[in-house]
Amino acid sequence: METHSAEIPVGFLEVTEPLAGIAEKNGYSVERLSSTTIITAPLGQVSFVGDEKITKLRFSSRTKAELQLFKELYADRLKKLGLGAKIKWEKSVGSIPFNQIRCEVTSCGRISKNFKRLRLKGNFSVFAGDSAGLHFRFLLGPAGVGWPYLDDNGLTLWPLGISEWHRPVFTVRRIARDAKWIEVDIALHTGGRVTDWLKELKVGDEIAINGPSGMKMPTADKMFLFGDETAMPAIMRILENNPPGTRVNATLALRDIKDLQAMPNDKQLTIKTVKMEDESGLLNELYENCHKFSDCFLFFAAERSQSSKAREFLKTSSILVKSSKISSYWTKTNQAYENISNQAR
Repeated sequence: METHSAEIPVGFLEVTEPLAGIAEKNGYSVERLSSTTIITAPLGQVSFVGDEKITKLRFSSRTKAELQLFKELYADRLKKLGLGAKIKWEKSVGSIPFNQIRCEVTSCGRISKNFKRLRLKGNFSVFAGDSAGLHFRFLLGPAGVGWPYLDDNGLTLWPLGISEWHRPVFTVRRIARDAKWIEVDIALHTGGRVTDWLKELKVGDEIAINGPSGMKMPTADKMFLFGDETAMPAIMRILENNPPGTRVNATLALRDIKDLQAMPNDKQLTIKTVKMEDESGLLNELYENCHKFSDCFLFFAAERSQSSKAREFLKTSSILVKSSKISSYWTKTNQAYENISNQAR
């Protein structure tokens, strides 16, 4: 496990109770003892030990990348509680955030009418294995300011402030066996910031990403996958990485049927496409197939309003799925795409 510590000259209950309340609201485990509170969350575990005058924190995560995200999440929460200036962090070594990878563009080309595929060279070992998150963030910042780096507290310092950085979330479409490259499939759309960025990108350019994050590789004997074109890279990654015996029903909403990628032929796969301009098409497929969902993994990812309806449907129905993941991948802005950059998808 990777660890990092901090302390605050503030009473135990004043620090722990607001944070424990947030964790419980999010459905995470909170263990309370007389002078110790332990919160267990997807990114790791944080323990609080203290008295009326001081509280000591210890963060532990499976990987350095998860530790970076975990401690920064709590640094932000403590700042919102008015305690940020009082935190004394254990000193860190190095200047590159643990969840940041600097990599080189080796190719970027169109693979269909509405998609480009980007290949990046670097050390992507943290993305290898089914326990790693499938997603990451591009770091697109102001020109000439350099990359984000670690301050003396081991927290990420963003040149000119984090609000000046566009950090859209994308899926690792493929990863090399030796983890020395990844590929990313990107849906193109007029006016999109990433689409415009790709126009200027050249082979040999250095870029930076943060990751991994988000959903890990799901496993189940039976899967139902629903997504629009922005979710096709995630759905294809799931299809290609599950055992041949997995029974999969997938529905994709596409602008152009020619964008549909070749499906693996060693799976028990049923694939259907609907028109993306029909905003009810994907949801109707979800509703019409719900009687088949018993004991399956259910995935739905699309525009924010559609995903909200899918989430509410699942919450109010009596469907007994084994597990599910419903995500908003983008939101409509003046009839255009806008990547949801604040959601690790």
